[in-house]
Amino acid sequence: MARKGSLTIQIAGTDWPTGAQIDGQVALRTKKQVQSSRTWVALVCEADDGTDAEGAREWQAWHRDEVVLAGDQVHPPGHETTLPFRLTIPPPPPPPPLPDPGSGRISRFRQTRAIKSHQKLRRRYRIEARVVAKGFDLTDTVKLVVDGQKYRNVL
Repeated sequence: MARKGSLTIQIAGTDWPTGAQIDGQVALRTKKQVQSSRTWVALVCEADDGTDAEGAREWQAWHRDEVVLAGDQVHPPGHETTLPFRLTIPPPPPPPPLPDPGSGRISRFRQTRAIKSHQKLRRRYRIEARVVAKGFDLTDTVKLVVDGQKYRNVL
């Protein structure tokens, strides 16, 4: 909805280590009056769950940190504002619990293979921002690289 305004996430860089804090701001510019009910920014982390029966990639969210930047507001035409935020990159998700190899349910080889597979698990990270407005939303997304793992958009 560029005719009503724009929303832009501004951060320094796109590559961070686990545990890093990301400081940034969301810039809002309106062309027409915008009546918003909420403005938020979120860090979304997903892991590749493999493929489904049709061979399509499946991603599961394992972390979502949403910060509300503003509540109900009316922004007049030509209004420009920036809203600061801080988000923290979480550690990777823990591996799923595995049965004891001595129980006969899983061999030591399969247990080691499962752990190595989890360590190579593809993850993707992004920051999303949204102004929830009456009749429409303004949005922006920034893709991140965390610990050298590039975001891949697999559709």
